[in-house]
Amino acid sequence: SHLMNFVRRWWAAKEFSRLFATAEQPDPVCEERAWRLTRSILAAWVERARDRGIRPLIVMIPSWNQIYVGRDDKVDPRTERVIALARARGVPVIDLRQALRAGTQPREPVFHPRDRHLTPYGHRLVAAFLQECLFLMKVIPDPRRGERRAPGRDTFPDGCIAPVSS
Repeated sequence: SHLMNFVRRWWAAKEFSRLFATAEQPDPVCEERAWRLTRSILAAWVERARDRGIRPLIVMIPSWNQIYVGRDDKVDPRTERVIALARARGVPVIDLRQALRAGTQPREPVFHPRDRHLTPYGHRLVAAFLQECLFLMKVIPDPRRGERRAPGRDTFPDGCIAPVSS
């Protein structure tokens, strides 16, 4: 019945809110536990990738708030922790925040307003930025010339974070 579906959805929303604290009231114990688990998973992933001859790379996909509000009080500290961990492990990071902020236009949204997933335009921005970063990291050849690096280009665009030299 409609009433039963309404009650079920209402209860699920309440339960979700209870389990996942809002940005105004994050549970520090849960945050720390989640970070320890995330750190362990990422460290194991990096180690296993390198053991197999694979160069690990982390791409940070921002939240809707990080692009349209300019910050996300809950996600920003997590993003910075992951970037710091990646740098400590010598893993390159591509942070899409600046590229997506720079690409926002009134008539071409980067995220769908309802579900806050990337739009086709947002995906095109991400693809172009990834292509440039991967080319500058010497991972892919220049699609225009088949070269491995842009002549005379030694700087990475903002958000394309090179690994710390070891």
